[in-house]
Amino acid sequence: MAKLSKALIIARSSLRACYDKKGIVAGRTHYNYYWARDSFYASWGAIELKDYDVVRRNLELFLKNIRKDGHVPIRVGASGLGQWLALAGIKAGREKPRYSQDKGFNPAIDPNLLLLITLDKYVSRTNDAKIAKSHLPKVRACIGWLEKREKQGLLWCGRYSTWQDIVKKKGFVLYTNILYCKALASLSSVLKKIGVSNEFLEKAKIVKNRINESFWDKKKGHYIDFFDDKKRSAVFSSDGNFLAVLFGIAERKKAESILKKADELGISKDAPSLTNIPEYGFGEVYTPLYLIGMQDYNNGTCWPWLGCLHSMALAVAGEKRKAGEVLEKLARLIIRDDDAYEIYEPDGRVVKRLFYTSEHPFAWSASFYILAHSLLKKRTLN
Repeated sequence: MAKLSKALIIARSSLRACYDKKGIVAGRTHYNYYWARDSFYASWGAIELKDYDVVRRNLELFLKNIRKDGHVPIRVGASGLGQWLALAGIKAGREKPRYSQDKGFNPAIDPNLLLLITLDKYVSRTNDAKIAKSHLPKVRACIGWLEKREKQGLLWCGRYSTWQDIVKKKGFVLYTNILYCKALASLSSVLKKIGVSNEFLEKAKIVKNRINESFWDKKKGHYIDFFDDKKRSAVFSSDGNFLAVLFGIAERKKAESILKKADELGISKDAPSLTNIPEYGFGEVYTPLYLIGMQDYNNGTCWPWLGCLHSMALAVAGEKRKAGEVLEKLARLIIRDDDAYEIYEPDGRVVKRLFYTSEHPFAWSASFYILAHSLLKKRTLN
């Protein structure tokens, strides 16, 4: 436990280093902007630390910039060109809301989902329902935008629309729909707190059933990654599978099967955790990244937030010893590097390529370490 506690101190410092005037930035080098998914995931750890003011500022920033159609910006910061310059160490461009992702015209879906989940986490912990009341029309627009993307009771998305935005996933994506189920339940919770009647909790149950009917692969023993009318990808994706366990979408037998499969595949064998097994190959990945040797950016490297999800899923399933082992592997890396980094090579080395170096401090990684440490401590004490 000493290693876990020492890494916690570093993770707290790394997360707080990303607090800024308007909210939480993703990092302090090439991602020094307010990225929606990063800052919302980072907000979960900030809530655990009771740093409520910065979470409120972050929510206000994105609520203020929701478009009339209900689309939450992917970031408040540089344009697509400005972001490519930032990767080269050149900060350029005005700080303003950006709605399109940088590899095409398909909108990112998870900013809308994560705003609703984070709003509920904030309101539930602070009892500050004023933020939801004052922004109720925008909250309604946010869910309305999502509902327009429903097909067959699930969310449908185009290529590059998830956090794994180098992979050409298209159709019904596990990660996106797991978050949709959680977001519907979260929205129901928020509306209940401000006295607004709704049917979103019932809808969340329907989506949960659709996920288990459509994504579960009995032979593989886990949820598949995505599918459409032409293709079913049976890849094991850490994000959606571990989130399904954490959120209770995968019931006991399925959760046990997922965790057993993750162990068999060696998802967290050296550095926790690999994004997916097997990797997506040429033709399934954003082609320009092959030119700079980063075709495995979030398609075969190890991301600490996924390692923390793995640990939390194990803890929720009652496997506290294994949860501690996974988290301790990550704690060793945080202590070794004296920071929370974005990505690691599968053998645990920090990613340092010719054209890219892992971001640090990285708010998302730090936040999830704080969450995993807290959950494991609670489960151990009970």
